[in-house]
Amino acid sequence: MIGRLRGIVAYKAPPWLLIDVNGVGYELEAPMSTFYDLPELGREVTLFTHYAQKEDSVSLYGFLREGERRLFRDVQKVSGIGAKIALAVLSGVSVDEFARMLQAGDITALTRIPGIGKKTAERMVLELRDRAANFGGGGAPWPVPRRPPTRSPRPRWPCSSWATSRPRPRAWRAMPTPRATMSPPSSARPCRPRCADPRAAFFLIPTASARSTMSTSSTQHDNGHAAHGHAPAAGGMALMIGAIGVVFGDIGTSPLYTLKEAFSPHYGLNSDHDTVLGVLSLAFWALNIVVTLKYVTIIMRADNEGEGGIMALMALTQRTLRHGSRSAYVVGILGIFGASLFFGDGVITPAISVLGAVEGLEVAAPGLHAFIVPITVVVLLAVFAVQRFGTEKIGKLFGPITSIWFISLAAIGIWNIVDAPEVLKAFNPMWALRFFMEHGWHGIFILGAVVLAVTGGEALYADMGHFGAKPIRHAWYFFVLPCPVLNYPGQGALVLNNPEAVKNPFFEAVPDWALYPMIILATMAAVIASQSVITGAFSVSRQAMQLGYIPRMRITHTSHDTIGQIYIPGINWGIAVMVIGLVLAFRSSSNLAVAYGISVSATMLIDTLLLALVARALWPTSRYWIIPLCVVFFIIDLGFVIANGAKLLQGAWFPVVLGIVLFTMMRTGGVAASCCVMRSARTASASTPSCPG
Repeated sequence: MIGRLRGIVAYKAPPWLLIDVNGVGYELEAPMSTFYDLPELGREVTLFTHYAQKEDSVSLYGFLREGERRLFRDVQKVSGIGAKIALAVLSGVSVDEFARMLQAGDITALTRIPGIGKKTAERMVLELRDRAANFGGGGAPWPVPRRPPTRSPRPRWPCSSWATSRPRPRAWRAMPTPRATMSPPSSARPCRPRCADPRAAFFLIPTASARSTMSTSSTQHDNGHAAHGHAPAAGGMALMIGAIGVVFGDIGTSPLYTLKEAFSPHYGLNSDHDTVLGVLSLAFWALNIVVTLKYVTIIMRADNEGEGGIMALMALTQRTLRHGSRSAYVVGILGIFGASLFFGDGVITPAISVLGAVEGLEVAAPGLHAFIVPITVVVLLAVFAVQRFGTEKIGKLFGPITSIWFISLAAIGIWNIVDAPEVLKAFNPMWALRFFMEHGWHGIFILGAVVLAVTGGEALYADMGHFGAKPIRHAWYFFVLPCPVLNYPGQGALVLNNPEAVKNPFFEAVPDWALYPMIILATMAAVIASQSVITGAFSVSRQAMQLGYIPRMRITHTSHDTIGQIYIPGINWGIAVMVIGLVLAFRSSSNLAVAYGISVSATMLIDTLLLALVARALWPTSRYWIIPLCVVFFIIDLGFVIANGAKLLQGAWFPVVLGIVLFTMMRTGGVAASCCVMRSARTASASTPSCPG
């Protein structure tokens, strides 16, 4: 929300301003360029304002020039790097000078701006250079005073301690005010705005989520790194390789078990020509509709200040609804339940991926069957032990390995397609329709296996805060997607030529001389698949802490440049215990595949509903084609849910029960926090004066 604010300058101490508008106090945050030309205390001023609400906390930013506000808004919108970076830019250079730096690609000049690191500067040039020409109109470079304004302690105005969740400076010297009515109050308590509509006054008293934002450790780290934004700032190929190493592991290991599960005795399918082509067509179009179109192309546009995942989508959706309405309540319930199911996915994915890879030993040497489970447990312990080193270092290690894995997937597919090129007919959607016509309504149950090909879509969205949307999109479109698209037909070609290979078509498709190296590579890829959902679980957990739904935990920031790269020890080892317990209980990827899918499909269904609400409220020019697509997505996701729901008594009950338990814990924690805050607010309001002035 943007607008204008006209009133008396009652207080100023960079970066904070207090403007008195007819007796109502408005607290704003402004760049240094605004303070340089701001009139003296007691004088009237007109400011261009930008209003932002994150969860239930409110921020109001003020600018003397329209160009400054436009730059502030566009930088956040394009880059998703947050208000801190935008304020740092405006405090260091003029709008025109910043535009010239972008157009020239002058990384060195950008890094001279306080708070802008090299990687952040590279990210700015990469994403903003094409829009730099639109940043003009900000005015001439601001006059720089000989010495910066004196930083003095700012009094604890009542509307500042509750109106936002930002930390407050403690060592500023008080500045005199020319108006007797603006004397600082004796206590820092919430104020009651004198207006009928608090939102119209740009002033809200937040509920639980604003005041129970983060743990002490999290707040300390966020203060130190907030200036670096939410997504990493490396540019080009290096950033794409890092994303490949972390984000696409889950969806990249799906070929290990998808076709194997589709032709398992559980579904009763014969490996004849038409059935094989029908299943391959379903997997191909599921990948393109659900992952490529829904998640990569559309839903990744819905970021919450650079963060992704179902909790971020829920917070974004709630902003479009009236605060406290029944619709906002229902959206909150859906978001919490979807996040709970995502944790269930995070528990099963590492187990099924590593088990599916290690089971390749049984193809090479059947006598090693007894060692599959112990080897899997050791590998999983190593996966969770290295999480403390951070996403950036893990991405640098895993990126080249994952790239080799995807290239191998494509090579294996081409190797077998040459023997039966007719499998390429599966790209025709008529084979998928023909499959349903031949199998009747029973054919919908095969979607319980097809969904395995698209698992990782939600994890891909949840990991967006670690790398940003653009590198993930480019990596998917130009490198990742073609590899499984070639591998699935390759497995299908092998099954057509050798129906016995349906027991484990992935490893049967590998040439004998490459079998053992492929087992090692598959195990490493499975480790990386675990990484994608683990990092996604960290991101969702932090968002749940900020919203007050789970207890505060210690958060370790693992990057000097990217605030989104975090490690939460409590979540890490909690997932590790459950994953290893699943491996010991189910003991094979086939058994786990029955339990897998219900949590993923239900989360995707909730994502579709929230996406439709966001498109309807926030994307006026795109909603006319996105909302009809949401109807298509809803039908597909509902089919996945029904197909996996049929396996409820065969093992799919586990992620559902786990999701319900986590939902109950998160919902109880959120309600308890809200009640405590409301009780404190009622107690404080009994003796609280109105805003000064």
